[in-house]
Amino acid sequence: MKFYIENSYGIGPFENRDFKDFETRKTQDGDGFKVIEPDYYECLKTHIVRRGSRSAKFGMYAALKCMENQNAENIEGIIVGTSLGGLRNFEEFTLQMIDLEEVNMSPNPFIQSLHSTLSGNLAIELGTYAYNVTYTNRGNAFETALLDAKMSFMEGREQILIGSSDENSANYQFSVAKDHFLNQDNSSQAASGEGAAFFKLVSKKSQDTVTVADVATFYNISHEEFKDKISEILDKNGIHKDDISLVISGLKKDLSEDIHPVETTLFYKDFVGEYATSISFAMWLGENIIRKNTVPDVFGKKEPEEISNVLILNEYRKYKSVIILSKY
Repeated sequence: MKFYIENSYGIGPFENRDFKDFETRKTQDGDGFKVIEPDYYECLKTHIVRRGSRSAKFGMYAALKCMENQNAENIEGIIVGTSLGGLRNFEEFTLQMIDLEEVNMSPNPFIQSLHSTLSGNLAIELGTYAYNVTYTNRGNAFETALLDAKMSFMEGREQILIGSSDENSANYQFSVAKDHFLNQDNSSQAASGEGAAFFKLVSKKSQDTVTVADVATFYNISHEEFKDKISEILDKNGIHKDDISLVISGLKKDLSEDIHPVETTLFYKDFVGEYATSISFAMWLGENIIRKNTVPDVFGKKEPEEISNVLILNEYRKYKSVIILSKY
């Protein structure tokens, strides 16, 4: 079943909000990409700005911006995917346990670190008692949220707010470096990153929507098996490889080139970094590319005359995923 993106909003290491000219930047020490945080007071209440975790704050900001000028009463579900939740708050709480020897501790950092904090605060802010769930399954949390939205539409729901938010920290960067997960000397792998993206999904197509033709996620399969799965998904949706206008890839560059010509492939992790839900940024990027029929200059790619089908590929540890976006 197809479903449709009516509106979206993304937050990341962007220099400006002009889609055509947007640029990204790493942190000053060059170790990773950091969200350029907006003026939270524009959307969020004071107690959330003061006490909320970073991921909850920029996630809420993205969600509320996505719902700007939209009728929240019609939302029939809030679905969030996050791998790490309020990571820095959890680190703060853990260090507090050690320093204070588990005596006279403030519970606030722990409460704000919970993965479901974002979806719960969104329900309160939007005043909805609708279906509300948070997926935390590591490298395919956002993809699982998309599959849940798809099943929700099959059950008869018509409008769903879906998104993801994950933050980075110095301790986490140290952990993944020790694990050799991010090899920053290898140009085919990205530095660590963070970000949030939210989408208002609807079950009915209109003139202003972008189609999510399919979404699939796989665990622990080889590259050759993944190539076969991509071909099967394209065939199932009646899309020939030549009909793909662009590929937005989170794969290693040598593996991606084995699937699609590099001339029409955007390696998005070079600009936002690697994190568990980075594919949500790729979906936001692909949706805006189709909607505006243009590719941001920062990618240095020649634009196709018409951008009608975008294939999104991602790999995070042992998880591999496919999303197909279409103009039609």
